[in-house]
Amino acid sequence: MTGGSDPHPFLIHDSGIEARNRIIMFATEEGLPITDFEQAALNAISNKLGPHANAKTCFYHLTQSTWRKIKSLGLSNRYKEDDDIKHFCGMLDGLAFLPVDRVSNGMDYIKDNTPNGLEDLVDYFDATYVTGKYRRIDQTRQYPGPVTMRVRRIPPLFPPEKWNVNLATINNKDRTNNFCESWNRGFQQLVGYSHPTI
Repeated sequence: MTGGSDPHPFLIHDSGIEARNRIIMFATEEGLPITDFEQAALNAISNKLGPHANAKTCFYHLTQSTWRKIKSLGLSNRYKEDDDIKHFCGMLDGLAFLPVDRVSNGMDYIKDNTPNGLEDLVDYFDATYVTGKYRRIDQTRQYPGPVTMRVRRIPPLFPPEKWNVNLATINNKDRTNNFCESWNRGFQQLVGYSHPTI
């Protein structure tokens, strides 16, 4: 139970002390916790609670992912020196504030207005967070006709439903997991270990 004058249950799953890779999940009746962009945590939630369980990811970590990509593409100087580039990059993260069903439209707008040199950043964000990728699965050619290619759409690793904060913002709910990060840091200092065992 949580503390305070109105306690609520918060342990929603414990795979048990005998489990080889023990998983303990905490949440309240209001919903699942906000996680980092860790596929293992998202998979564990889906596997243990079912595909209907819609765990959310942290908006702060979304912005950090965008910033890491900006740096890895060698765009950090342009970002720091050009306010238009900084504004444009902020629009990528700003997609999180659109209603989920409008994110694709927002991505189309961004793709249509991408400054020169930022195409790789936009392609990365679109493939990872919005549209996904296409993979060629077959190619045939019937002479003298055209080449026929079949492709399969691979969904984004983190679809908008996971990172969108539109409703959380409107309903004044958490958009980040900073409170959990802070608790974890305090607990780590208390026990003196980064990843203590149970």
